[in-house]
Amino acid sequence: MEIEVIKKQFKKDLEKAESKKDLENLRVGYLGRKGKLTDVLKNISKLPVEKRKATGQSANALKLEIEKVLNQEINELASKSRKKPIDISEPGVKYPDGHMHPLTQFIRKSIDIFQSVGFQVAEAPEVDIAYYNFDSLNVPKDHPARDSFDTFYIEDGRDISDDKKLLLRTHTTNADVRFMEKRKPPVRIIIPGKCYRHDTIDASHEATFYQMDGLCIGEGIRVTDLLGTLRYFAKSIFGSDVDTRARPHFYPFTEPSIDLDISCVLCKGKGCPVCKHSGWLEVMPCGMIHPKVLKNMGVDPTKYSGYAFGFGIERLMMLYYGINDIRLGYTSDLRFLEQFS
Repeated sequence: MEIEVIKKQFKKDLEKAESKKDLENLRVGYLGRKGKLTDVLKNISKLPVEKRKATGQSANALKLEIEKVLNQEINELASKSRKKPIDISEPGVKYPDGHMHPLTQFIRKSIDIFQSVGFQVAEAPEVDIAYYNFDSLNVPKDHPARDSFDTFYIEDGRDISDDKKLLLRTHTTNADVRFMEKRKPPVRIIIPGKCYRHDTIDASHEATFYQMDGLCIGEGIRVTDLLGTLRYFAKSIFGSDVDTRARPHFYPFTEPSIDLDISCVLCKGKGCPVCKHSGWLEVMPCGMIHPKVLKNMGVDPTKYSGYAFGFGIERLMMLYYGINDIRLGYTSDLRFLEQFS
């Protein structure tokens, strides 16, 4: 009888099996889609009617027996491997050392530079109300940045111009008034942290990104103090051959307002596609703090003055490391990250 032949052959093959892989091959060879026993079960309908029942019962019984035997053998192999004595003199396995993410490395480098000239680190919540993110910074109710197409709002049921409406901060400048409510001049702070905006994600934009803002308030603070500080930062990051220039601009929280450019670090100011052949890269909005913002801080603008600046950490990090796609910093791809160990 064919069932008995298969049973005897299985026992012989089982005696030769020495590993889990051998047992798996046996399972496939007898019970798999093209296995010996499976073939018998497929062809039962071709047998004479009087033999079908007995053959089917025998084949199914053998199938259950083979499955049981294979499971027992696999468990025994696993038990033996667990009982294998440990050789404490055997060399261990060295796992790769971890390292900081390039964004973290650049943030810490930037913090060190500003701390070397007297700045301290401050923080503010990532979820805030519109007052600290917009109103206290002299951003008017009808400013495009307050639109829901630009800002992630959390709380429904309030008009977007309501200064109590909850949102994900669009810049770390939301720390400025919060910090000054509990402090008096003179102060010098930097605020690194995560921000959120409704940006279309591409090689140079992310909806989630890091920013570092700076604030300096005291008596007799001038625009030359601002430009000197940022020039020192730029040269500390990109080298002494980097030049800076200031261009007038408009920002509601500063007056006068400035865009700070650096000479292109890729072409050394000669002109390339990255700097649009101008030789300059716009890197940092800044300016003297608007008197209205100083008043919102509880600071007398007739006695004190100050400057503020802010920059996207990813953008400067990309220039520093020569990265051409902002999204690489968020992929967790070790092929990218291991370059910065």
